[in-house]
Formats: sequence, structure tokens, C-alpha cells
Amino acid sequence: MKYLVIGGYGFLGRHFLSYIAPRKSHTTITRKAPTDASIQGDYILANDLSEKVIAEIAFSHDVLVHMATSSVPASGSIVSEIYDNLFPTIELIRKLSAYNPNLKVVYMSSGGQVYGNKSSARIKESEIREPISAYGYGKLMVENSLEFLARSEGLKVAILRVSNPIGKFQNRANQGIVNVAYNSLINSKPLTIFGDGTEERDYIDADVVAKVIDDVAHTDFSFDVWNVGSGIGTSLNCLLNEIEKITGRKIEVNYSNRRKVDPVKAILDVSKIEQYLGYSLNTDLPTLLRKVLTAKNLESNF
Repeated sequence: MKYLVIGGYGFLGRHFLSYIAPRKSHTTITRKAPTDASIQGDYILANDLSEKVIAEIAFSHDVLVHMATSSVPASGSIVSEIYDNLFPTIELIRKLSAYNPNLKVVYMSSGGQVYGNKSSARIKESEIREPISAYGYGKLMVENSLEFLARSEGLKVAILRVSNPIGKFQNRANQGIVNVAYNSLINSKPLTIFGDGTEERDYIDADVVAKVIDDVAHTDFSFDVWNVGSGIGTSLNCLLNEIEKITGRKIEVNYSNRRKVDPVKAILDVSKIEQYLGYSLNTDLPTLLRKVLTAKNLESNF
């Protein structure tokens, strides 16, 4: 099986490419050439995607994994989501599938954003989606468009609504609470939390997400949607407490007003994907945190 990956050099994409690299071929579509020598595999610059190139890569690949976005939950607008994410995503997928009707599409959506604020202990895939951020609404628009293409044109689509993945490739300064807390510690700067820290999230190992993508891609599907998470809620305060236990360092926290784009609770029901794949997605959070922080050489910095 050969993968065509969009967003392969982002945080989650790096975990996926690392997972499949030893045993599968892949090509990454990217805006910029990789600068990290550890990144392997073929790539194509987005500016070089002529009609001829699109036809060639469509015929030579079996699965498209789309995990790219130009925005984050705290930024963006409906207009930019339409022009920067929805239009380019659907246009490219339609072109690829026109040349290769058997191409499978695995789209990475956001389980933490598309549902909005839900009171459910665990959110099922059947819940009404009411995103409270432009980012979440952008994901929803792509989901709806892909569902239409599956229904009207026979496109094979698997939508994975991923919760809050944690992994060693989460390196941007403002990317991911664990990484932000890490940067606060090594730079001896206060950590700003938007809310009172009781907000609950569903944290999952990014390496587990990579395995799920690969396993789903190897199954037969027409159109389906799966939540991908641990199914367990953890408050931000508890998460920070675990980081402090591992590092032996106290995190200085400044609490600010919760942002309108941040759900109070986002915990996924993952029974559907676990039954489908036949294994549990749950990872012990302290073990996961120690794994990620060790990979970042956190302890050696103290």
C-alpha cells in the first residue's frame, strides 16, 4: 500500500510518517521542502501540482491521508476556513479521485472541536456537531463535503475525529498543552491557562493515532466516521500536576478568562473504533507523559 500524505511534516504527520516509514512507501505533498534530515520519503511541492502531476500521483497511490490545516482553534475566521482549507482540500481530492476512483481518503478531523460544548460524559459520533470555533466549523465543512462526495460520486472516505494527541513532534511554541508547559519550564516563564484548569480533555498518544490511521486504511469502507481518543477525561490541572511529578519542578500558572473557542469538556466515546479495530486506544497518561517528556530530553535540562 502506498500513501499520499498531505500535512506529513506537521506534528501528527511526523508521527504517522515515522510509523509507516520502515515498511511502506509514501509521498508527501508539502508547501515547503523538509529541513530536518531525519525526515525520509518522497515529497512533492504544492506549487508543482500540475494536472499531469496530479494524474500521476493519483494512479500511483492507494490511500490519501489528509491532515493539513492552515489554522488553529484559537485563530481563523469562517471566510479564511472556506478559502484556505475547504476549497483547496475538496478541489484536490476531487481531482485525485477523478483520476483514481479507487483511491481511499482518510481525513483527520477534530474530535475536540467539531462537537462544540457537550454535557455528555463521552461524546458519540452521532452527536449533533455544533462547533464554537471557526477552526471546528472549517473541519465540519470539509466533513460535510466529503460525505456528499461519498454519496454522490462514490468516494471512499474515512473520517477520524481525533481528540487531543500528545507526542514528541509537538514542537511549536504554542502547540499543545504539554509542549507549552514544557517550554514554560525550560524557559522559567509562567504558563497561561485560559479558564480555571478544571476544563477536561481527552488525551491520546500520537503514536497510537498513527497506528489507527494505518489500520483503518487497510480496511474496506465506503463512508464512515470514527472518534479517536482515549475515552478518558483529564482536567488541565491534573495534567499539569502529573508533569510536575515527572519533572520534579513546579509550574507557575497564570489563570485567565476562558476563551469562547474552548469547550469546557471534550471527551470522546471511542467504543466504535475500538470494536472496529479490535483493540483499546487507552494509554496510561503518566506513562505517556513520561515517554514524551523524556523524548524531549526534558529531565536532562534540569
